[in-house]
Amino acid sequence: RDELLIPPFFYFINLSNVTCHLKNKDMQRKKLIVNNLNISFLDNEKNGTTLICLHGHFGTASNFSFIEKIFNGRVVIPDLRGHGLSEHATRYTIEEYVKDLEGLITALHIQNPIIIGHSLGGIIAMAYEAKHQNIKMLILEEIGTEVNGSNEFLDKFPKEFANIYEVDKTFRDNLGRPVSIYFIESLYYEETSWKFRFEYDDMINSQKEINGSYWKEWEKINCPVLIMKGEKSWITNKENVEEMINRNKKAELIYYQNAGHGIHDEEREKFCDDFKNFINKNGR
Repeated sequence: RDELLIPPFFYFINLSNVTCHLKNKDMQRKKLIVNNLNISFLDNEKNGTTLICLHGHFGTASNFSFIEKIFNGRVVIPDLRGHGLSEHATRYTIEEYVKDLEGLITALHIQNPIIIGHSLGGIIAMAYEAKHQNIKMLILEEIGTEVNGSNEFLDKFPKEFANIYEVDKTFRDNLGRPVSIYFIESLYYEETSWKFRFEYDDMINSQKEINGSYWKEWEKINCPVLIMKGEKSWITNKENVEEMINRNKKAELIYYQNAGHGIHDEEREKFCDDFKNFINKNGR
């Protein structure tokens, strides 16, 4: 069993990028005070339609940095509050997450963006669109309208790890699966140990705050929507996402046979193809 503790992608990942300092000449790291918080984000500063990418719990802006290479326009990717290089907060309600997004959009003078959201990011995107109805297109990766999760598994995790082998072993021992890439990108090395940039209690409280039903928000969404669901996901429910399609004629659903919760990492090529096809089909 020991030889399986390091997933195959560890042999190819460049650990110098794990700290979230993205080395990409087309993307700039910026910061803004938004909703009384210091929010860090990536911005390629290009002209044209703006694509906003919202990562999920435990993630960071670099999770979606690859998408800049396949989208011909402006790409803005924030670290959500309490994640990555953004400031930690005292409240993690969906209302506060939406206020952060509103403040970023206003400060950057963005109009009618396309938004893609993974997990938590998808909930924020749905809530924002339900409130403003000004999104050009919406892409929901691995999230539905019924949210009932728990991040309390973090209570069993140490706060520091001697090496990434121990990070992966902790995931396998406690969750029965290898560490996901979006977790890896939130690691940083300090003196003698690896740590996550997020606070465990923040992630536990955030999940508790966002649990609930989002059918009211879903009913208010008027733009074209693409829902992406991993067949091996432990988060989304097949019946839920299919009911979303039944209730919204502008929505479509794509399944990913070999993916769990992190489709953009686990089936990157198909994810990119489906993303480009959806954008092109709906007349960016």
